[in-house]
Amino acid sequence: MRLLAPIFAAMLLCSASFVHAESRSPKAGDVPAGFEQYLVYMATGTVPFAPHPDPEITGCGTSLFCDGDYFHHTIMGRDADEVEAEAARAKAYFVDRFGIDVDAMVAAGRMRFFSFFLDPRGEYRAYTVAGRRAPAEGWVVRDGGFIAEVVDPAGIELGGDFANSGLPPLPFGGLMLFGNYNILATGKNGKRQREMVISYRSGMPMIANGWGEFVINCELSLNDFASGVHGGKAQGMGLVLPGPGGLTLSWRNVLTMGSAKL
Repeated sequence: MRLLAPIFAAMLLCSASFVHAESRSPKAGDVPAGFEQYLVYMATGTVPFAPHPDPEITGCGTSLFCDGDYFHHTIMGRDADEVEAEAARAKAYFVDRFGIDVDAMVAAGRMRFFSFFLDPRGEYRAYTVAGRRAPAEGWVVRDGGFIAEVVDPAGIELGGDFANSGLPPLPFGGLMLFGNYNILATGKNGKRQREMVISYRSGMPMIANGWGEFVINCELSLNDFASGVHGGKAQGMGLVLPGPGGLTLSWRNVLTMGSAKL
């Protein structure tokens, strides 16, 4: 069974269960500069300790994460070489941002690195998307990518942008993420309209406390960070509680994209 500690920290995702109001494009002066495009994600589902009913979605039922193959190949349409390249980009970013060589840490038994697909039974949805009319039930957010997780009980010292920061080591269960939100927009009849893809990467490590609470702090981009300029931020909070029926989510995630339009 996968470790439960990282589960509580890993979702660049958040939730709640209040009524959605249709959004409109904000006008000049409505919101501060840099916040013109925004989204609100929530998740309130329960992920059972059981395999996913779709046999193509594998590795589910022991945590919030299923294996990443379905996300990368079926949802994102990547071939094996593209998935490998995406993993390399994730590792390069972790070295640059956090000063952690994931391959070396994995070889030393101090970390594990894996691709993931957030279990869709968690009901992660976009309820507000500026400039677009999302339905009351929201649009499904397919979330997947790569995770580097600390398994060394002593933790791992941070470097990169955090060198000489005085911060404590990244503790056991701490996570670094690099992935995509793929929002499936549908019409009133449930018919697929379009997919909206936002790339994200951890701006800060994700660390859960002993109560299953975690904070989301990710950088966003619509162009896979090709320009090196951040397209926005994802900031939120969440709670994951284990119970006899599985893992129950209560997440809220607010994304701001500046003037970049989905």
